[in-house]
Amino acid sequence: MNTRRFPYKVERVLRIAGWTGEKSDTITVRLPEGYTLFPAVEEILKEFGGLEIGHDEEGYRILHDEFYISPWNSGTVYGDPNARTEDGYRLYPFGLMCDRQGFLLVDERGHVYALFEIRFNRVAKTFDEAIIKLVLGVRFWLSEEIQAQDMVDRMAKDTNYA
Repeated sequence: MNTRRFPYKVERVLRIAGWTGEKSDTITVRLPEGYTLFPAVEEILKEFGGLEIGHDEEGYRILHDEFYISPWNSGTVYGDPNARTEDGYRLYPFGLMCDRQGFLLVDERGHVYALFEIRFNRVAKTFDEAIIKLVLGVRFWLSEEIQAQDMVDRMAKDTNYA
């Protein structure tokens, strides 16, 4: 039985970015003005805040699309502290992706979304699932059924996960 929180490749990429696996008692990154923190985003920022994910120790790009857990940068550029999902949940921008052209957002339930150009898609129902998809390169703009198969296929290639 697998008791790992993340597949081997995902954990390796996170550790290279500086993730320790430990939560801080406080949020140590700069927050954008005008946005209201809620528990789902606080948990993300206490553990992952400030990470720049996608480069190796030498600075070489190891992911197709790097992403950054940076609420200050994403919130300042995103600029809508009143944004909500279609079903009324508040959104909080916590990161950037796609060469800093796309936004990562979380709602009050902990669901993670991506906004890139004109597409607004749910990436995952949890942050951990979103991290796995982002690191493995799962195409989250496709239907959830295709995403699930894509994730299984990509994890099967990670021989250290099984």
